[in-house]
Amino acid sequence: MTVRHMLQRWLFGSEHDRSVTGVTRRTGIAKVLAAVMILMLLPGCYYALAQRSYAGTISPFDEQTHIAYAWSVSHGHLPANGDRVPEEVLKEWSCSGWRSVADNATNPQHLPPCGTTDPLQYPAGGEQYNAFHPPLYYLITGLTARVAAKVIPSVSFTQAARAMSVAWMVAGLMMLFVALRRWKISVSASLAVCALVPYIPVFLNTGTAVTNDAPALLCGAAFLWMTADWFERQRYHLLVPCVITILACMVKGTFAFPLLAVLFVMAVHAVLRLIRRNDPATAKRELAVSVITGMLALIVVFGWSSLQSHRGVPGYVAAISGVNTTPVHGLPVGEFLNTLMQGFELGGIPQDLRGTDSSAGYAAWLAIIQIVIGGSAFFLYFQRDKVESHTLLLCGTVFGMLLIPSMVQIREYLNSGSMFGSVTTRYGLPLLPYILCCWALAVQNRKARALSWGVATIGAIICWVAVLGMAPYSAA
Repeated sequence: MTVRHMLQRWLFGSEHDRSVTGVTRRTGIAKVLAAVMILMLLPGCYYALAQRSYAGTISPFDEQTHIAYAWSVSHGHLPANGDRVPEEVLKEWSCSGWRSVADNATNPQHLPPCGTTDPLQYPAGGEQYNAFHPPLYYLITGLTARVAAKVIPSVSFTQAARAMSVAWMVAGLMMLFVALRRWKISVSASLAVCALVPYIPVFLNTGTAVTNDAPALLCGAAFLWMTADWFERQRYHLLVPCVITILACMVKGTFAFPLLAVLFVMAVHAVLRLIRRNDPATAKRELAVSVITGMLALIVVFGWSSLQSHRGVPGYVAAISGVNTTPVHGLPVGEFLNTLMQGFELGGIPQDLRGTDSSAGYAAWLAIIQIVIGGSAFFLYFQRDKVESHTLLLCGTVFGMLLIPSMVQIREYLNSGSMFGSVTTRYGLPLLPYILCCWALAVQNRKARALSWGVATIGAIICWVAVLGMAPYSAA
């Protein structure tokens, strides 16, 4: 088997199933090249250009703490409560500054002169307030960045770590394509969805900054792939799902939220099958897998949290505590209901666009993508295609949209007695592959290939113009 045939089988399935893949000997190479361009080259160049537009400045959304965590772990130290940002990162922070692509938010907080190593002169006292996160992302990114910086002297640790964010996104796109194909979505629809992903606003920071949200697409796509085995193929194995669950939860604890939503729907489905005596043997396996996988996710998340909470300064309270939260007096019913539906706003305006939205046409793109993201599950529902796996998928997706902001608020309330006035969209990143799968199925059911590619093309044009600074716009 040639390399071309191997790529065709991996990307498009069996060459003999032409009714699904449309792959022929004459067009095979062209399709492989198109897939490589959509999944790797275009996203890589887009994020690289966005990083270049930021001119090496630090993202004001906690990037200094993520760089510090990756630096510390790569040098053999696991951060603990009360730690400070290392001197090397402090120097880069003060010399690079915080700046958006539009230069309209230069140093939003005061930074000391370049080269200052006293952490107390920095915002939040130069504190490492993200030490509570699991270490897997930081270990992989930090070690890779450290090696790259050693091998290529002209590349700094931070630059290499940001390049790893691009690699995480590309890996996520490849996994998403594989997961969509697992759901029997056509090659065209799968590639159209993947072509759309880099231009979803909430993914901009994940591909341009050092952040443990960078692997969110990869983890969410892996969850979607697992879900296809359960819902679409009714294969209830434990080994691979358990390994994926452990790895994802050791990247970031909140990545478990969309998986828990899907597992809950899966458990309810299994119980209903048992009540109706519809293939009870399969229903028992389904229930067992959902319960075991869910319990494993909770054990990993709470286990790490318990271990890390006992390290460092006793009774530690983060310097940023109360910045984005408000103390709750009485029952938190109003605060809870105010954010309950914010999971449906994943296509809205995130806080981390860093001025990219100051480009002509970007407001129109935000409106389009909000319709796609917010309405995908409902588009699929109202088609009523009577495919049980699709019904379970959209139930899990909608429940996930409700569960994620709820879990974030409950966790914060139990930890500090406070709640967020608004739950940031980045908590929903691992759920986006499920939403996009609903979009792909809805488009495929309607045979609306032009629509799927049209949306992706509009997003690409507007976002490339934005990062290239070709059409700056100011309401003033």
